[in-house]
Amino acid sequence: MSVEPDSPREGDRDHRVFDAVPVGLWAVDADLRFLAAVGAIFDWPGTRRPGLGTPLAAFLGPEPAELAEPGRLTSWRAHRKALAGEEVQWRVDLPAGPHLYSLWPVRSGERVDAAVGVLLPLNAGYAGSFADTDSSTWLADVLHHLPALVAVRDRLGRAIWASREYQTATGHDMASLIGRSEAELRPDADAGHSARLDARVLASNRPVASSGRWRHPDGSTRETDEVRFPLSGPGGDPLVGHLALDVSEREAERRRAEDAERRFTAFMDHAPFDAWIKDRHGRYVWANGAHVRTLGGGDLADVPDAARWRSGFDERQHGQRIDRGESVAVRAEYTAVDGQRRCQQGFVFPLLGKSSALVGGVHADVTDLENARNAAQVVNDRFEAFMQHAPSPAYMKDAQGRYVWANRAYVEHHRLLSVEDVLGRSAEELEAPEIAAAQRREDELTLASGTPRRISTTGETGSVHAVGYRFPVPFGNTTGVAGIWVDTSELARTRSVLARWRNRHEALFGHAPIPVLVLSADGRVVDANPAFCALVGARVSELRTMTAQRLTSKGPWSSAHHDLVSGRVNAARYDKKFLRPDATAVIAAVTAVRVTDPEDGADRVVEFVQPKAADPGHHNGSTLNDTEASVLCLRAEGLSLLDIAARTGMTRRGVDYHLKALARRLRCPTNNAAALVARAYHLGVLEPRSWPPTVTDPWRSDHGAAPL
Repeated sequence: MSVEPDSPREGDRDHRVFDAVPVGLWAVDADLRFLAAVGAIFDWPGTRRPGLGTPLAAFLGPEPAELAEPGRLTSWRAHRKALAGEEVQWRVDLPAGPHLYSLWPVRSGERVDAAVGVLLPLNAGYAGSFADTDSSTWLADVLHHLPALVAVRDRLGRAIWASREYQTATGHDMASLIGRSEAELRPDADAGHSARLDARVLASNRPVASSGRWRHPDGSTRETDEVRFPLSGPGGDPLVGHLALDVSEREAERRRAEDAERRFTAFMDHAPFDAWIKDRHGRYVWANGAHVRTLGGGDLADVPDAARWRSGFDERQHGQRIDRGESVAVRAEYTAVDGQRRCQQGFVFPLLGKSSALVGGVHADVTDLENARNAAQVVNDRFEAFMQHAPSPAYMKDAQGRYVWANRAYVEHHRLLSVEDVLGRSAEELEAPEIAAAQRREDELTLASGTPRRISTTGETGSVHAVGYRFPVPFGNTTGVAGIWVDTSELARTRSVLARWRNRHEALFGHAPIPVLVLSADGRVVDANPAFCALVGARVSELRTMTAQRLTSKGPWSSAHHDLVSGRVNAARYDKKFLRPDATAVIAAVTAVRVTDPEDGADRVVEFVQPKAADPGHHNGSTLNDTEASVLCLRAEGLSLLDIAARTGMTRRGVDYHLKALARRLRCPTNNAAALVARAYHLGVLEPRSWPPTVTDPWRSDHGAAPL
């Protein structure tokens, strides 16, 4: 068995449990190095617990060349016997009292790979015999606490005893597992394989080592190193002992080490930099593909000796520093295979500490970096040239809020003589307190958000009216704030004047008592004020879907209207007959003006409408029955719903029903009493010169028309 020195112990949780038991359990490999050492005995005063890979000599002392008493059994001789294939057991008197010392071999086929030892304390009363009941009880208690799975089966494969770890792993207590086979206790395992291993032990009467996988009741799967060994029952019946050690963590570490090696190889093979390992004489031990290509070869063995120093590095000149364990930064220029002059820089360092005989090196071609730096300087010069001549003030501040750069426009904004008067100062030194405080808040918000912020000032704190951006900029390991803005004071003043005039227009248009209609040059409705909507009985949203032809009678338009639309005149007067949704019509005198929209340059026709009278010739014959006429007249008289119900003998709900029906018939937009009465007067349903209100003759059902 191979041992990796200084590896961490596996199963720390199980070790902590077992370390509290007053016993010792250990294992050594064929090279006499510790594989494990647990138990409280290793914590005795003057005893140092051996770690994984510790040589046995470091724990027992040097192995003596010969013994004064050749027949006397010692720890060294017992370990040698166990690794030779013998089982060893003897009593030893220690300062803590008598103990039983046992060692037995662990085989892999015919080869002994390791030895396992147990040191058990014996009470004075039964120190002379390990086989008495109390000693067996001690052994069972020790095995119960082992950080391993331990079981004993008869020759038929039925369990007759199991440790607590085994019970936990199978999910069965001692009572439920007795007499059951591995196939019953571990249904996920290969029962046939386990039975064959048990049969080999019984047939050969020798231990058999194997590996396995255990699925625990919690669903986890653990990897194990296992050994099966022969035992004798009370009556001499052959039994099989089964011990399985959880090595999942060890195997996981091994796989992680293999993965790390594969990752290193993959990264180095694909790395865009040179990497190599040499001995202290400068001879290559390993180099990645990039370095081999730098040397001009397809493989390291193909690189001629004369080209091996072409990279320009001679790490031997730094030998003393490397011997001290230092990493040395190096830089060199060289002529590449293609004849071009290249520049490289990197590090040379000792591998695995200063006592190593190997030297590692990594370096990258920085020729492009040097060229990029030169290009960056060109870009920076270009930036300065443009920004210093830009009309927009611009600046940059560091993380403390102090100016580190400003352009000429920013300097002139503050009426300073040069940029030196700005650099190193804060906003508090250049601005009024209110403006400086506002700028400080904006800087903090920009840094907190980490994204550009659009800034607009309105001059409320004494600053100019401006619009621009603040955005974070890096300064080494910190972040500052930069800004650029445009003075929009004149624009703001112009927009304010424009807004005042627009508000005046909207107020005049919306509240004017004169109906106003706005048409496009092709006769589509663009807008209408509330007075016009009331005149034609339609909402402005409905009107915007119509043309002027739908709003007027089918008769021919006046020539004056055509002259206006065609652009021959700028203003005209004519009469129009506007149709309403209820089939009535309104005759009006129209004063029309042609105007040009400043936004899109299109011509518009604005009509100022002066209604003359409703056109009675367009009454469609609709009439009101006596109930509807009574309800409408009483509502126009100002009576409440309850009063109308009392007068007409109806319920309040009935009155409300008739009023809603009247509102729909007269196309009144709401059921409001005032709106309904006004609509009735407007349509000529109610007689305007009569009080109390009465229905005009054309609308009365006894006038000769059939009621609706």
